[in-house]
Amino acid sequence: MVRIKDVAERAGVSVGTVSKVINNTEGVSRKTKAAVLKVIAELNYHPNLYARNMRAKSSRTIGIFVPLINEPYFLPFYDGINKRLEQIGYTPILFSGITQQSSEGTLDLLSQMMHRNLDGLIVSTYGWDDKTIVKLARMAEEIPVVSYKRKFEDSPIHSVGVDDFEGMYRAASHLLQIGHKHIAYMNAAPELETSRQRLGGYRKALADHGVEERPEYIVDCPSYRIMDGYHYAHRALQTRPLPTAIIGGNDTLAIGVMKYLQELQMRIPHDIAVMGYDELPLAQLMSPQLSTMSLPTDEMTALAVDLIAGSVGAGEPARHHAFDTRLIVRGSTDMTAKVHLDYP
Repeated sequence: MVRIKDVAERAGVSVGTVSKVINNTEGVSRKTKAAVLKVIAELNYHPNLYARNMRAKSSRTIGIFVPLINEPYFLPFYDGINKRLEQIGYTPILFSGITQQSSEGTLDLLSQMMHRNLDGLIVSTYGWDDKTIVKLARMAEEIPVVSYKRKFEDSPIHSVGVDDFEGMYRAASHLLQIGHKHIAYMNAAPELETSRQRLGGYRKALADHGVEERPEYIVDCPSYRIMDGYHYAHRALQTRPLPTAIIGGNDTLAIGVMKYLQELQMRIPHDIAVMGYDELPLAQLMSPQLSTMSLPTDEMTALAVDLIAGSVGAGEPARHHAFDTRLIVRGSTDMTAKVHLDYP
């Protein structure tokens, strides 16, 4: 199948220029336009449904792909996007699938998306394999695509996320600064770049504080689900010396760890402190409340929407935005911390 990228390469122009020619918009010289049209004819290129719809006005719809809509980890992502879409008068179209179990199912969903008149797509790529990412990059040549929390180098996919290396560095440093030297780490989905960045931050914090890294303290978990934290916490407790603190690669893992420790009648943080990452609403409902790194989810999701709604078009160079995280100290690491609820 001939792609818009193939046309651009043959004509010696950018994908954005080809898109302008297809849509008959201004900003392309007569000579360049003629050259692009000649290549389109030579390659027998046929723009997809979305490219044809671009000649009409915006549909004011944005697709949202959420791998696991019923998981707490993804709810702030979906809610934040919906909030911003409502503010600016756009309509969401939700796509969801358990990508870890069916790569082909995800590819089918991506194909369905291209037959919708979407102004763009915002996606969490959790669990996606390389073949699916390649398909997404091809889509990004035709419509604006924003990846949430994951950055792709040398790709037309835009991204909105945080500095996960620095965020986890600060999370581990908090525990080190209050005296912990034996800190276990629940490493979710190790194959993901987000996970690699967070693990790197944990390791760097140990090194900078003069604490030797112990490989047995790093517990790999298959995913970010609460039950993974619960089921894999026992591995951290089999190590000696026993950890005095455990960091979850995200809040849901940390919450699973807390549940397991409490069933063993271990006191948090007296016996073992627990640290999370992501600041999910559930973190404040735990007893004790979970210390975590807060992500500016509303700002991140709003920017993801705004990139598509008014800032980027198909074929433009990818833009990447990394927000800062904020340390939230609560009772799971500091027994003197006051209980406080920020959510109505």
